[in-house]
Amino acid sequence: MWHYDQCIRVADENSIQQAADCAGKLGWKGGCFLLPQERFEQLKEPALAKLYGNFAAYFGLEITTDRPAQIRKLASTYRKEALVIAAVCQTSEGLRAALETAELDIVLPQWVAEARPQLDHVMAAFAKKNNVAVCLSFGQLLHSSRLSRITAMRSMLQAARLLRKCKAPFVLSAEARSAFDLRAPYDLMAFGRQLGLRPEPGLDGALMAENRKRLSGAWVMPGVEMVK
Repeated sequence: MWHYDQCIRVADENSIQQAADCAGKLGWKGGCFLLPQERFEQLKEPALAKLYGNFAAYFGLEITTDRPAQIRKLASTYRKEALVIAAVCQTSEGLRAALETAELDIVLPQWVAEARPQLDHVMAAFAKKNNVAVCLSFGQLLHSSRLSRITAMRSMLQAARLLRKCKAPFVLSAEARSAFDLRAPYDLMAFGRQLGLRPEPGLDGALMAENRKRLSGAWVMPGVEMVK
């Protein structure tokens, strides 16, 4: 099975090359680099893969606002251009708005932002209904202090339980901001198992594969494509 990290948060061109080279050596088949709006617009063909050795680098859009109207507007605007659209959610209100937006692919909650779990059963149901994957981030644990790490782990365990119960989509990621933040696929698989999840669906890159079909022009709906 090939593994893909779909939430690499490296935007600088030189850093992307360094991260891609490192990811390939760690055993990743490919991954998606989430870029801010200005950087994303500089790319001429963001949906196409750029090969770094055996590593296939794709590019997506990172939305960083918690304003519901802005999340929906940006997601709708870039849906036909971006392979992956992810929203970074600092608050529970922003997280709910993102999960209610079917044009989004992934939400990246800031698990250490609040003392209580940010994801509840209503949000998990929206994730399932709208097919929006929740990112469970090993990177946030790695870079947090002892007390905030406990809070983040507690929140992710609660979220994983709700996602499992609702059969909602999720992705596992190191949320790397540099090559040094990357972790090997088996590290994230172990992390997923600690959360009580079957980790393979969070690393298989199925989300990117489906969206590549959507952007091909032949896609009609899941499971239906036009034959030329």
